[in-house]
Amino acid sequence: MFTDRVRHDAETRVREEIRTISAFSLGADTIVNDWDTSFQLSYSFAEQDDTDNADLTFRCDIEMGEDECIDLSSASGSVGQINWSNPKKPYLIHNYPQAYLPSNLKWKELELEDSVIEDAETALKIDFSKDITVGGAPSVIKFGLKMRSREVEVDGNKEFYKDPAKRYLSDFGPVQLSWPFKNQTFGPQATPSQVIALQNQTQV
Repeated sequence: MFTDRVRHDAETRVREEIRTISAFSLGADTIVNDWDTSFQLSYSFAEQDDTDNADLTFRCDIEMGEDECIDLSSASGSVGQINWSNPKKPYLIHNYPQAYLPSNLKWKELELEDSVIEDAETALKIDFSKDITVGGAPSVIKFGLKMRSREVEVDGNKEFYKDPAKRYLSDFGPVQLSWPFKNQTFGPQATPSQVIALQNQTQV
């Protein structure tokens, strides 16, 4: 299967995700006016802190007959072939591997996330029981009360930036990571420290 268009994205995600979970429970058994009484009060809190996330994506989109990241305006044929010899693991045979070059991968989008989700729950349970006699037979009467309150607060903020300077992956210290899987190409990625540094810039 031949294709006349291939899109390659190189994305670097720098993330620090903090999860906080706390739970407290208090209970007791006592007797109130001949009633056996038990109660339990609990409180739980969870926080998902995603306030230090940065994703930077570069793209090379090549199409036969077009002049995009690679000039194919005067070329003909296909840009690649998808090999289906193993239907469970198809792979691309690229006719233009220069699509992986950092100098051809243009800045597509910077995504900065500053989000916090808080989840708090309070629960109360009270049970009463008392021994009684019904028709000469010993019996037990029981009743209780349950209350549960939950509050979820979501403060989700995502910002997306284009690049007026029109930079390339080659401007961000590209590094090549090892990739063990056969017939797959894992291209270079931007240096994480340079990506996270964009958070502190008011103009990118």
